[in-house]
Amino acid sequence: MNIKEFTTDLETLINLRKNQIDILNKCGKNNDASVVSFRVKNYEKWLKILSKFENKNIKLETDNDINNLDIPDKLKKRMLEFLNLGEITDIQKVRSLIITLKKNNIEKTNNTEKTNNTEDVPKYKKKKTRSDERPTGGKDLIIFDLQRINGIGEKTAIKYYEKGITLDKLQKEWKSINCNDILDINSKLDSISNTDDITRLHHEQKITMDQALQNTSFLKELNHEQILGIKYFRDIEERIPRNEVIQMETLIKNAIKHLYPDMDITVCGSFRRGNNTSGDIDTLLVHKKYIKSSDYIKFGNENPLSHLTMILTKIGFLKDHLTLNGKTKYMGLCALKNSPYARRIDIRFVPMNCFASALIYFTGSWKFNVMMRNHCIKKGYTLSEYGLKKNSTGEIIPFNTEAELFKFIDYPYKTPIERDIK
Repeated sequence: MNIKEFTTDLETLINLRKNQIDILNKCGKNNDASVVSFRVKNYEKWLKILSKFENKNIKLETDNDINNLDIPDKLKKRMLEFLNLGEITDIQKVRSLIITLKKNNIEKTNNTEKTNNTEDVPKYKKKKTRSDERPTGGKDLIIFDLQRINGIGEKTAIKYYEKGITLDKLQKEWKSINCNDILDINSKLDSISNTDDITRLHHEQKITMDQALQNTSFLKELNHEQILGIKYFRDIEERIPRNEVIQMETLIKNAIKHLYPDMDITVCGSFRRGNNTSGDIDTLLVHKKYIKSSDYIKFGNENPLSHLTMILTKIGFLKDHLTLNGKTKYMGLCALKNSPYARRIDIRFVPMNCFASALIYFTGSWKFNVMMRNHCIKKGYTLSEYGLKKNSTGEIIPFNTEAELFKFIDYPYKTPIERDIK
């Protein structure tokens, strides 16, 4: 686990919570805003604690490493979550809360129902690319181009701009120090025999990279994900032909077939919506005995997702890792043999009881998902990748198929291709 990466996520959570506080105050829910303010103060205390660890080579690779730290228990809990899942899950929860609060506030103000409202679409809906409409120059162009780097959002881009960092400066500095080989594990594939070997190599790469960037002017400010964003900048911006995604899907399915016969993977996103090209590869992994979250215990000490990523790394498919050893989420870069491009890939290992909702969420499109979520809110439910939740009780309602979920909320079924709303 990288402290910088965790700190970046924590800063994102703080900014989201502050946004939530503003909306709650506007809605007249001052008591709720006070409760959230108390949480933000705790988060800011955590940042001060974490700042003491930034320049120390503290090993944080296992649960015990984190549990042995002399820090508040709640901070430990968040760090353990980040270590095992690759994210602070409250980020997505707060984003959903903000969408709901905005929706309810708009309806209260106008005293009318709005359908297919796209004003609720957050600014973070997609990474900036060169194909988007770019500003013509000045500060706006610099901030826009920084957001084209994987792992850099709007607030981080503004922060980097204020430090004099630009995309051009980062690329020139990267080229001048020629760090590609440091983050390349292809030459070490023969030494990989288990997930511990992957973890060891990944940790060695990070240390070596931190040392190589220590004396740089701009690259030293970036976290591991953003460094990979610079390394693979042109690759990530290239669209992925449909035929290439099909080959990748076949490769992964073949690997799974030999590991876990009861496991399967589905490629979602624009690929499932029938598009000829994709921006990245979003996949959902399921296992027949992983029915609900508590069933994960059935795997014992085994981590099926880590085992799969180890095999995919061993055969040279996974090139670099953004996250490792997560039980339910993997993020990295992959490439077919002889391909000139590395592609962004995410693998989510989800329980069967939330597969239908996760399939809807990760298939998109974004606008279609907003329409679905708004419809669910009016019916008294919240739809997310984690399931359809009944707001009055907090109950998660399971479905075997997408069609069952559509029918339950009384929404006309749309095929994945029909959901491709731009």
